[in-house]
Amino acid sequence: MEALKLTLSDSTVWHYNGSESIPYSGTYKGKDGVVRFIGNIISNVDILHFKVEQIIANGKTVVVLGAENKI
Repeated sequence: MEALKLTLSDSTVWHYNGSESIPYSGTYKGKDGVVRFIGNIISNVDILHFKVEQIIANGKTVVVLGAENKI
């Protein structure tokens, strides 16, 4: 996680768009927020596969659209 934090800025905003029933959906801010997001995923599901379908970049904003298979 420390290596991941080095790639992020303090102003990072990470948003996972999903229904409220998904325990890790929502908005996470800053480096520690992203680490909390990943911790929430690890605690709640086993991701079997994640496929990036599209990356949209506009200045400092990056949107990644993808699909996941999970248990």
